[in-house]
Formats: sequence, C-alpha cells, structure tokens
Amino acid sequence: MRITDIETFVCSYAFPEADRWYAGGRGEREPLALHFNAIVLRVHTDEGITGLGEIMPWSDIDTRIRAVRDVVRPRLLGRSPFDADKLTVFGPDLDVNLALAAVNVACWDLVGKATDTPVYRLLDTEGLAEPRLRCYASGGVGWAWFDRPEQLIEEALEHRANGYTAMKLRIGTSWARSGVTAGRFRELLGRLRDAVGPDFELMLDANMRFSPDEADEVLELARGLRELDFRWFEDPIMRAEDDASYRGITAEATDADSVAVYRRLREESGMAISGGETTFDLRVVRRLIDSDALDIVNLDVTWVGLDQARRFARWLEAREKLCIPHSWTTAISFAATAHFVAAIPNRYTLEHQLINNRLMDDLVVDPVLPVNGFVTVPERPGLGIELDEAALAGRFQRIEGDILTNV
Repeated sequence: MRITDIETFVCSYAFPEADRWYAGGRGEREPLALHFNAIVLRVHTDEGITGLGEIMPWSDIDTRIRAVRDVVRPRLLGRSPFDADKLTVFGPDLDVNLALAAVNVACWDLVGKATDTPVYRLLDTEGLAEPRLRCYASGGVGWAWFDRPEQLIEEALEHRANGYTAMKLRIGTSWARSGVTAGRFRELLGRLRDAVGPDFELMLDANMRFSPDEADEVLELARGLRELDFRWFEDPIMRAEDDASYRGITAEATDADSVAVYRRLREESGMAISGGETTFDLRVVRRLIDSDALDIVNLDVTWVGLDQARRFARWLEAREKLCIPHSWTTAISFAATAHFVAAIPNRYTLEHQLINNRLMDDLVVDPVLPVNGFVTVPERPGLGIELDEAALAGRFQRIEGDILTNV
C-alpha cells in the first residue's frame, strides 16, 4: 500500500446566536466565538483506502494548508502508511509539525482499515485496553460575569442530569471588566459545589489567562479549589516555553522561571496542576514533570499525533502520572483521542466538548458520541468513522475570518 495523495478541506460551522461563546478576555477585550473552523486532512492510497486526520485549526489556517501542499505531501507520496512513525518525525516548524501530526493519525486510520482492526487495539501492546470510557463535560464557556454568572451553575446541573459525572469549566469573561477577584470567583465556585454535590467531579481550566505577575492571586484561587475538592487546575499561568512552541521554537527556549512558578503553585496550594496541551515538543512537558511542577499532562493528538502520544503516555505511566488528553475540535480528533485513551493504561477520563458545535456530531458518519456520560470506542476498522460528504459540501462550507470577534 502506497500513499498517492493528501488532501485538505477547510470547513466551518456558524453558531446560532444563542450558542455563541466567550473565549475569555483581559481588560476590556471580550472575544466572542461566532463560528468554528476545522482543517480536515485525508490521505489516499493506491488500494483505494483513505485515512482521516485533523490539523489543529487555531491561528493561520492557510499557512497550515500550504505546509501540507509544499512540504508534507511531496515528502510522503509513494510511501507506506505502515511507516507512519518514521514518516512524521517533527522538526522546528510548528505548521509542518501540526500537519505531520494529522498525517500520523490518518496513517493509523489507514492501517486499521487495511488490517480490519480498530486503532485502539493496534495501539494497545499490553492487552490493557478499555473501550468503555467515562467522559467529562468540557464546557463552562458560555457564561458571562457581566450578565448572569449563575448560568454556570445551571449548565453544570444540566450536564449532571444528562449522565456526566464530571465537568471542566473556564474562568469566565474578563475579570478586570467586571471587577472580579479570586475571592469573588471562589464564592461562585462554592455555590457551584453545593449545587452539584460532593460526588460530581469539577475541574478548572484557566487557559493560561493569568500572567506570572498574578501568581499570588492564582495561588489564592488554587487554595480555594483545593478546599472545594476540585480534581485539577489546568494551565493556570502563561508559560514562556508554551509561547515558544506556538512560534515554532523548540525546548531550548524554555524559561526556567515558568517551571518555578508552576512548582510553587503546586506545592503551596496542594492542588493538582495539569497542562501540556499546546506543545509539539514534549521536552517542555518533561521538564515540568521532572521538576515536580505538573501532576497531570493534557497532551493533544492534533499537536503530537498518535505515535508520539503513545510513547509519552508510557513515559508518564513510569512516573505514575495520569495522561488526560485535551480534545477540542471536531468528531475526527475526538474519535482519535478516544482510541488513544482506550489504549493507554494511565487513562482516567475523556474530554467531551460541549459548546453545541455540530462539527462534533454531523461532520462524519457514525460519530463516536457519549451516552449518559460514557462513550464506547467502536470495533469498526481504523477510527471507525468516515466523512459525511454531503455535509462537507453543504452546510459546513468555509467561513472567512477569525472565529473570535472582540465585543
């Protein structure tokens, strides 16, 4: 079997007004998501079998498509998808690496189809796979401090009623704009805990909205989370090395002060700290783990592919650390992440995006979807999904412009 072509599709979904969500701002800046983008990648072979992947869509879409056209496609034509790991070795360029990560997933999809085997069984080399996975509701992005912050509590109760046993939430709209402090947020989270009860897991994702200069306020917040029995505190503070990953610079640019800030937060709060979703250079995350600055790693298969993710999960298991991947794009990456989580022994739960993004449901045929808070990874070959060609050509046409509009 040989690769004959690699094609990309940009598709978008426009949110109805009621489903638009806030990305969380600083100062007077309040970014509102009006639509969602996706870069779908499909690898073709001389045997007529195709494999699906997805390129991380944040930032410059067209630059990533050019990376596929000018760098990745010429490199892989005529090669075997069974050599996925050797074909997708990363370098210093972010856009090329993200394209290679998508190709890596697509090759595993191809291998699964060619061997009539689901991907998670191919990845499971120790016989420890678990295809039924508990999902957590990943939401808490639509509420606003300047409107009805109690909407966060209403949303959590809805997720619990739908069978979820856990929810990850965000810190809301701009704190400066609405005069929010760590103490005020702690009070809202206390009401949230009372509403959902002690057995419903809660997690907080700050999306690196705080700066190192705000470390004392973040420490106060982390201590509050510990008192309220939150499971983890994700990406609390912007890390210099993470910013370097976005620019396509490798781990040599790591700022040692970031490690110290995270270690201090973890040690002085007693709160479990997680991170690592936005890097392709896993040496960055190793430094955080080896320095006792992280408890949980939220790597993303759209950033690193399945081969790198599997190696790193094993490395984490040897250090008795959980691997709880980030997944926040479409049905393709969710399916790939579900197969990955099912295959690793240090699994815990699976992130399920809940912002009414129809690319999570209607982009593919037979999507992998939770029922009552649990998902069963399909036994169909490969990822077990195929593109819905009619939806791709119709309702999901590309929408130009940034998905976030400042209001």
